[in-house]
Amino acid sequence: MAFHAKVRIHYFIRAILLLALSCYIMHLNETRSLHYYLAPHMQKLLLLCPVPLWFMAIGLLWHTLTGSTEKICDCEHPLPTGLFRNVNAYGLFTVPLLLGLLLPDQALGSAMAVKKGMLYTLPAPELLDTLQRESGSPEPAVISRTKATPDVYGQQQSMNSASVGQQNLDEMFLAKDKYSIEFAELAKRLYTLSVIEVHPSIFSETIGAVDMYKQVFQDRPIRLKGFVYREGSMDANTFAISRFLMMCCPADAMPFGVLVAGNNAAAFPKDTWVEIEGYIKTTSMNGKDALSIQASQIRTIEEPTSPYIFTSPDSVAEFDSLYSRLK
Repeated sequence: MAFHAKVRIHYFIRAILLLALSCYIMHLNETRSLHYYLAPHMQKLLLLCPVPLWFMAIGLLWHTLTGSTEKICDCEHPLPTGLFRNVNAYGLFTVPLLLGLLLPDQALGSAMAVKKGMLYTLPAPELLDTLQRESGSPEPAVISRTKATPDVYGQQQSMNSASVGQQNLDEMFLAKDKYSIEFAELAKRLYTLSVIEVHPSIFSETIGAVDMYKQVFQDRPIRLKGFVYREGSMDANTFAISRFLMMCCPADAMPFGVLVAGNNAAAFPKDTWVEIEGYIKTTSMNGKDALSIQASQIRTIEEPTSPYIFTSPDSVAEFDSLYSRLK
């Protein structure tokens, strides 16, 4: 009879843990904090879990109260025995829940960027494609170089025709392989803008396209937002404006940034969120040309609601959608 009571206690503890986990997921959703822990496509999957977890917990509570046999469950997994095994088994659920409830929800910053290592150039398009597929992200659309240009793009091109002149955009932005086609198409659109606005929804793709054709974009105006990151070897008036690119969760988030030089750059402490307005330049880093920005204006801003950035399944379509809404 004593052993039977222990079995019921095990199932009661499991029911409480499942209920707590379900409530915690709903709490993160209600407080709009899921973006700190999961990419958008993973959030949708996680939000399918609370209801099944509730049913499982209710089932366990029902068996705890009404079960009449020694084995309430017919599964062949034995219950943990001994203090160490019990603490180890239930601690795997209890400790993360307690940490989630007791610690504040906040974005990764400079401290984690130091540990992971800051990237000053976006990973190669073929590597990003592989990472997307491995993380379960939507597969990027393959864009034909002969694809008809949307009306909004044509309007932008005509508005900035003086800067484009008679040059052929297809010749200026050649894709070196199938993975670079999307970046080349996006670069054509970016080149027609009077100021290159780096929108969060296509942040990495915009920086990637500009970086890929940085010689063509030399001295073009640009505007972007991120947090201040500094390394010990940087000059006082230099920092990197940075964002974390998340594929699935913070464990695989990659910090990457763009070097910024400005007369008052030293006045902004690390992890301060800023908006930069300036001009695209190139600089030398580790013997290679790297993208940089000569800042004309730096101002402090509030941390965005969603501080992380994510890859877009079709950055060209997203660009066209953005600028059609801004018309």
